[in-house]
Amino acid sequence: MFRVRLTYFRELILLKQLRGDDGILRSKDNAESSKLERETLLLPQLTSTLHALNRQYGTFGKTCRLAKRWIASHLLLGYSSEYNLTSNDPDTRFTEETIELLVASLFLQSTPYLSPPNEAQTGFLRFLSLLGNVDFKSTALILNFNDKLTKEETATIESEFVKRRPTFPLLFISTPEDKLGFVWTKNLSKVTLFRAAILAKHALINLTNDLTLEGDFEDDLISRLQKFYRPDTKFFDAVIWIKKDMISKKSQAAGNPHLKLQFKEYLKNKDELMPVVAFDPVQLYLQELTETFGHLCNFFNDQFGGCFIALVWKPDALQAGEFTVSIRNFFIRTHNHTLTY
Repeated sequence: MFRVRLTYFRELILLKQLRGDDGILRSKDNAESSKLERETLLLPQLTSTLHALNRQYGTFGKTCRLAKRWIASHLLLGYSSEYNLTSNDPDTRFTEETIELLVASLFLQSTPYLSPPNEAQTGFLRFLSLLGNVDFKSTALILNFNDKLTKEETATIESEFVKRRPTFPLLFISTPEDKLGFVWTKNLSKVTLFRAAILAKHALINLTNDLTLEGDFEDDLISRLQKFYRPDTKFFDAVIWIKKDMISKKSQAAGNPHLKLQFKEYLKNKDELMPVVAFDPVQLYLQELTETFGHLCNFFNDQFGGCFIALVWKPDALQAGEFTVSIRNFFIRTHNHTLTY
């Protein structure tokens, strides 16, 4: 199934227009115009650029898949854009575009290695090394796709990065279309990046050791790799377990011992109906939880067949407060007549 999105670029100009008190129209970016520009202009450009990179390096796509799956299995991959998870706070986890750009840096800037990754496994190990060992506070990733950036532009970006470091995203990735690196990583939180760095550092050490162990390599490889794709739930405040029948993507779950995908030739049936696509009960349930309790806690889920939803309370969620009619739901009254969860 494919989606067709019709774009009228005049709409972007109209969204940016703002009439001041003096009656003069001015152009100013806002959240709605930035989202439209990202989805209709910047994202197609990035997709085309990465597609060309994949044609140049055949292992790029496979490395991206391993990296995304690892990030998602540890509940650090943000929600898919097809679900409108309306919360007051933006999703502070990795986006798929961020992962793809990080992997792209391994192919465009292979230093200190002699050449770009020739195998997906090698690319994945380098991805873990990049996340776990690079200090992104002082490192700017400048991806010069197709040599679109001149030396002067690259020098200017590096200079601006040093001068204005506190104003830039924690993970700074500059591309020819996004020189200041705000589009894909501006919402990534320090906690998410720090946790990913810790997990990557430990996974790199353990994975390297496991791959050098003696034994039946073919039989043990899958079982050795599966444990790196299993999240640890002890760091969360609560876990909501999902019924297996409600998980539409359970076949994609990492470490599923019953995973046996079978493909057969498609034969058209005149009585067949339009197939059901993009229906995910878990994500819909997650949407309801986020809309209802997103101001109190953060929810995490592996969108690729995850069997639970984890939550972490926000710092001020459990503080007692005065009773008001508007916030009476889901509260209990304490002994001193205040409200708490």
